[in-house]
Amino acid sequence: MPPKGKSKEDKAAIKQLKDALYARCAQEDPEKRFSTEDLLELGVIRRNDHEMLMQCTQVLLAEGLFQVSSTLDGALFQVIRKEDAARYVM
Repeated sequence: MPPKGKSKEDKAAIKQLKDALYARCAQEDPEKRFSTEDLLELGVIRRNDHEMLMQCTQVLLAEGLFQVSSTLDGALFQVIRKEDAARYVM
C-alpha cells in the first residue's frame, strides 16, 4: 500500500524499493534489528535519501513486514517473515 497522493511512477518506485529492501533485510539473522543508517548502508536505497527510506519503511510497517521499536538512539526495525506478517497487521 504505497503512500496516497503519489504518481503511478512514484508508487511503482516505492513498491520496487520496499520489496528489494525487504528481500535484502530478510537475508540477515531474523533477530537482527536495523537502524535507519543500517538500512541505508544496505545499498538498496540511495545513501542520503531519507525520505524514500521513510516511505518504504512506512509501507513495510503497514503491511506487517517490519516491526519497529524505539530506543534512545532512534527507531530500530525488525523483519517479520511473510508467513507471520498477518498477525501484526491491524
